[in-house]
Amino acid sequence: MSRRRHSTRKHTPHHERISKPSHRIFGYSLHIDMNGCNANGHKDDIIRLFNATLVKRIHMKANGKPIIRHFGNGIRKGFTLVQLIETSSITAHFMDYANDAYIDIFSCDYFNPDDALEVVKDFFQPTDIHSTFLQRGHL
Repeated sequence: MSRRRHSTRKHTPHHERISKPSHRIFGYSLHIDMNGCNANGHKDDIIRLFNATLVKRIHMKANGKPIIRHFGNGIRKGFTLVQLIETSSITAHFMDYANDAYIDIFSCDYFNPDDALEVVKDFFQPTDIHSTFLQRGHL
């Protein structure tokens, strides 16, 4: 498994570091952890708009409507988003307690992780963000 990490402190575009798809790669996975987000993660309509913007920006096609629910207990309470895309899925959880958020994007098709990160930053303006972009399916 190839692993790439970066934070907002140093920025080298992912497309300069990760090659386009090859026959040995099954898919791509982006994991985003954010701290100190604005209040947009507490609003169903904003999460819905974020989802539509993200899907469009990374050139994916939604398969059905997103599932957005507010649930949980204590510090785990918050909104969860699940969006099926033709090539896999987007999931996210927005924590009410600490304004933290966790987003995962998996696709069999290549997508530019910098495009996804830009959308995330625009919508949620985190004070700290860390991401990991993986190539999946190395055999």
